Amino acid sequence: MDSVIEWLREARGEITAGLVLALLGWLYSKYRAFMKMYRLKKKELERMESEMFKFGNTKKEIERLQEALKESEAQRQDVQSQLEATRQELQSKDEALRETEAQRQGVQSQLEATQQELQRRDEALREAEAKSQEASRRIEAQQQDAKQEEAKKKNPPMSDWEFIALCRSGDAR
Repeated sequence: MDSVIEWLREARGEITAGLVLALLGWLYSKYRAFMKMYRLKKKELERMESEMFKFGNTKKEIERLQEALKESEAQRQDVQSQLEATRQELQSKDEALRETEAQRQGVQSQLEATQQELQRRDEALREAEAKSQEASRRIEAQQQDAKQEEAKKKNPPMSDWEFIALCRSGDAR
């Protein structure tokens, strides 16, 4: 699941570009279909005008067709303005996406730097702990040496003659 999310994050630009292209393609196809219909109606109007002049049709029919032509032109302009608004919106969203990506990369680099700093501090802490343990061992060894020296001072070592004399006297137990 995380790999899919990561893949989607990495492909965010391509997905956005694909969606933009799909939307532009859809709008373009709608625009072309509208223009085709517009041209057909315009040709029909021209044909009917020529027929009306030929056969003496009324001026009302011409006016109706002209109104339809104006309406079609207004619709064409609406579609064109919607297309332009969509383009601008997509450009602003693309720019916002770029800014967000740049911010994400900045945060990523800060995170990596922080992780490296934590690793460095952790290593320093381990070294300090090892030095502290070594110092504790030295102190403990020195304390034991001091205790042994103190014990030797309380009971100084006997010379061989003193030991033999003590053994003869029978006081040694």
